[in-house]
Amino acid sequence: MNTAYLHLLTSHAPVCAVVFGLGLWALDRCWRGPDFRRAALVLFLLAGLLSGPAYFSGAPARRALAARTDWDARAAEQHEEVAALALGATLALAAAAGFALYRWARASQLPRGLSGLLLGLALLSGATLVWTSGLGGRVRHVELRQPMR
Repeated sequence: MNTAYLHLLTSHAPVCAVVFGLGLWALDRCWRGPDFRRAALVLFLLAGLLSGPAYFSGAPARRALAARTDWDARAAEQHEEVAALALGATLALAAAAGFALYRWARASQLPRGLSGLLLGLALLSGATLVWTSGLGGRVRHVELRQPMR
Protein backbone atom coordinates (compact mmCIF):
# COMPACT_ATOMS: atom_id res chain seq x y z
CA MET A 1 0.00 0.00 0.00
CA ASN A 2 1.44 3.38 -0.98
CA THR A 3 0.71 6.79 0.53
CA ALA A 4 -1.76 7.76 -2.21
CA TYR A 5 -3.81 4.67 -1.41
CA LEU A 6 -3.64 5.45 2.31
CA HIS A 7 -4.90 8.97 1.60
CA LEU A 8 -7.84 7.61 -0.37
CA LEU A 9 -8.72 5.24 2.46
CA THR A 10 -8.56 7.87 5.19
CA SER A 11 -10.19 10.72 3.27
CA HIS A 12 -13.52 9.01 2.71
CA ALA A 13 -14.21 8.31 6.40
CA PRO A 14 -14.78 11.92 7.61
CA VAL A 15 -17.05 12.66 4.65
CA CYS A 16 -19.19 9.60 5.31
CA ALA A 17 -19.28 10.25 9.06
CA VAL A 18 -20.57 13.82 8.63
CA VAL A 19 -23.08 12.91 5.90
CA PHE A 20 -24.46 9.96 7.88
CA GLY A 21 -24.43 12.10 11.03
CA LEU A 22 -26.55 14.72 9.27
CA GLY A 23 -28.92 11.95 8.20
CA LEU A 24 -29.26 10.78 11.79
CA TRP A 25 -29.76 14.39 12.90
CA ALA A 26 -32.64 14.65 10.41
CA LEU A 27 -34.13 11.38 11.67
CA ASP A 28 -34.03 12.82 15.17
CA ARG A 29 -36.14 15.74 13.96
CA CYS A 30 -38.74 13.24 12.66
CA TRP A 31 -38.88 10.76 15.55
CA ARG A 32 -37.54 12.81 18.48
CA GLY A 33 -35.53 9.97 19.97
CA PRO A 34 -32.33 10.82 21.80
CA ASP A 35 -30.53 7.86 20.25
CA PHE A 36 -30.46 9.39 16.76
CA ARG A 37 -29.01 12.67 17.97
CA ARG A 38 -26.49 10.97 20.25
CA ALA A 39 -25.35 8.72 17.38
CA ALA A 40 -25.02 11.79 15.16
CA LEU A 41 -22.84 13.49 17.78
CA VAL A 42 -20.63 10.42 18.02
CA LEU A 43 -20.25 10.42 14.22
CA PHE A 44 -19.38 14.13 14.24
CA LEU A 45 -16.74 13.50 16.90
CA LEU A 46 -15.42 10.55 14.92
CA ALA A 47 -15.25 12.68 11.76
CA GLY A 48 -13.00 15.13 13.56
CA LEU A 49 -10.73 12.38 14.81
CA LEU A 50 -10.46 10.90 11.32
CA SER A 51 -10.00 14.21 9.51
CA GLY A 52 -6.45 14.64 10.83
CA PRO A 53 -5.07 11.46 9.24
CA ALA A 54 -6.92 12.28 6.02
CA TYR A 55 -5.45 15.77 5.86
CA PHE A 56 -1.90 14.86 6.86
CA SER A 57 -1.74 11.92 4.43
CA GLY A 58 -2.39 14.35 1.55
CA ALA A 59 1.14 15.74 1.17
CA PRO A 60 2.78 12.28 1.05
CA ALA A 61 0.12 11.20 -1.46
CA ARG A 62 0.94 14.18 -3.65
CA ARG A 63 4.65 13.33 -3.50
CA ALA A 64 3.81 9.77 -4.55
CA LEU A 65 2.12 11.14 -7.68
CA ALA A 66 4.88 13.62 -8.54
CA ALA A 67 6.68 11.27 -10.92
CA ARG A 68 3.52 10.39 -12.83
CA THR A 69 2.10 12.29 -15.79
CA ASP A 70 -1.57 11.30 -15.46
CA TRP A 71 -2.57 13.73 -12.71
CA ASP A 72 -3.53 17.40 -12.56
CA ALA A 73 -1.18 19.46 -10.36
CA ARG A 74 -3.52 22.50 -10.37
CA ALA A 75 -6.42 20.35 -9.16
CA ALA A 76 -4.16 19.00 -6.41
CA GLU A 77 -3.33 22.55 -5.31
CA GLN A 78 -7.01 23.52 -5.17
CA HIS A 79 -7.80 20.30 -3.32
CA GLU A 80 -5.10 21.05 -0.76
CA GLU A 81 -6.31 24.62 -0.16
CA VAL A 82 -9.92 23.61 0.39
CA ALA A 83 -8.84 20.62 2.50
CA ALA A 84 -7.43 23.04 5.08
CA LEU A 85 -10.85 24.70 5.34
CA ALA A 86 -12.54 21.33 5.64
CA LEU A 87 -10.12 20.27 8.37
CA GLY A 88 -10.83 23.42 10.37
CA ALA A 89 -14.60 23.09 10.00
CA THR A 90 -14.55 19.40 10.90
CA LEU A 91 -12.33 19.93 13.94
CA ALA A 92 -14.67 22.71 15.13
CA LEU A 93 -17.62 20.35 14.65
CA ALA A 94 -15.84 17.59 16.57
CA ALA A 95 -15.04 19.95 19.45
CA ALA A 96 -18.65 21.11 19.63
CA ALA A 97 -19.90 17.53 19.43
CA GLY A 98 -17.54 16.44 22.19
CA PHE A 99 -18.73 19.31 24.38
CA ALA A 100 -22.35 18.42 23.59
CA LEU A 101 -21.82 14.79 24.56
CA TYR A 102 -20.21 15.95 27.80
CA ARG A 103 -23.13 18.29 28.53
CA TRP A 104 -25.63 15.62 27.62
CA ALA A 105 -24.08 13.24 30.14
CA ARG A 106 -24.75 15.86 32.85
CA ALA A 107 -28.20 16.97 31.67
CA SER A 108 -31.02 15.22 29.85
CA GLN A 109 -31.03 17.48 26.79
CA LEU A 110 -28.90 19.89 24.81
CA PRO A 111 -29.38 23.63 25.06
CA ARG A 112 -31.18 25.04 22.01
CA GLY A 113 -28.26 27.29 21.06
CA LEU A 114 -25.81 24.39 21.13
CA SER A 115 -28.08 22.34 18.87
CA GLY A 116 -28.21 25.19 16.37
CA LEU A 117 -24.44 25.61 16.49
CA LEU A 118 -23.93 21.89 15.93
CA LEU A 119 -26.28 21.83 12.96
CA GLY A 120 -24.57 24.87 11.42
CA LEU A 121 -21.11 23.39 11.92
CA ALA A 122 -22.24 20.03 10.55
CA LEU A 123 -23.62 21.67 7.42
CA LEU A 124 -20.46 23.75 6.98
CA SER A 125 -18.23 20.75 7.57
CA GLY A 126 -20.26 18.55 5.24
CA ALA A 127 -20.22 21.16 2.48
CA THR A 128 -16.47 21.74 2.70
CA LEU A 129 -15.76 18.01 2.88
CA VAL A 130 -17.89 17.30 -0.20
CA TRP A 131 -16.25 20.22 -2.03
CA THR A 132 -12.81 18.91 -1.06
CA SER A 133 -13.73 15.42 -2.23
CA GLY A 134 -14.91 16.70 -5.58
CA LEU A 135 -11.68 18.59 -6.10
CA GLY A 136 -9.69 15.54 -5.00
CA GLY A 137 -11.46 13.43 -7.60
CA ARG A 138 -10.28 15.80 -10.32
CA VAL A 139 -6.64 15.13 -9.47
CA ARG A 140 -6.65 11.76 -11.24
CA HIS A 141 -10.08 11.35 -12.83
CA VAL A 142 -10.01 12.95 -16.27
CA GLU A 143 -13.76 12.47 -16.68
CA LEU A 144 -14.42 14.84 -13.75
CA ARG A 145 -12.36 17.65 -15.28
CA GLN A 146 -14.73 18.13 -18.21
CA PRO A 147 -18.00 20.04 -17.87
CA MET A 148 -21.14 17.91 -17.83
CA ARG A 149 -23.50 18.24 -20.78
